[in-house]
Amino acid sequence: MAISVYYELAAPESFKDPDVVRVLEATRKRAISQHFGVVSALNRQVAEGRLTFCIPSPFQTGGVIKVLPTTGFWFNVQLAHSSDSASVGLCRFPTMIRAAGREIQSGLGTGWHFQGSCRTQNPSQRNFDEFRKRHAGLVDLLATLQGHGVEADVEDDGDFWTARDAGVLEEKFRGELEAGPLLDEAFANALVGRAPERRPTLFASALRGQFLAQFTKRAK
Repeated sequence: MAISVYYELAAPESFKDPDVVRVLEATRKRAISQHFGVVSALNRQVAEGRLTFCIPSPFQTGGVIKVLPTTGFWFNVQLAHSSDSASVGLCRFPTMIRAAGREIQSGLGTGWHFQGSCRTQNPSQRNFDEFRKRHAGLVDLLATLQGHGVEADVEDDGDFWTARDAGVLEEKFRGELEAGPLLDEAFANALVGRAPERRPTLFASALRGQFLAQFTKRAK
């Protein structure tokens, strides 16, 4: 049971370090005004692992290569106490990287990029209003970046990014609550090699996403 938001950010090469700092500080202040759990200071590279950018692997179908940044800025937002956190930033990455013993192009050019994700639906949280504040708050931060000239490619399990409709978001939220027991049953059945009686409704999960993606393919 989980609703998540996945996002890729991009800013042009013309953005200099002061421009990136200005945009991210404005977004960070927006986050502070929304009374999230914790908003960190603006950090300058590197939090290894947090700031990698995943690109498709040319050597393995469905595989990815993690590219480390050369420079960048980021901050972290804990959407609420006991909730997952989201990182927001912009980084520059090398145009050429070494993978599998070969030099390949990263495809990231000379501009700024960032990849992030956050599970906004806590499995123990059944209060829609609290969830809505978290989810809509994260969407608002991404929209704030757009307003400062940053491109945002967003995949929102709650469909709030495109619809901005609390009714649609609540429908997704309630659907996940109902799907929770089915999802847990499917997970347990798969571990013992048993097929579930019916396929559960699956949304992206930060904890089980990779397994569920494989399970969904097998269940079709």
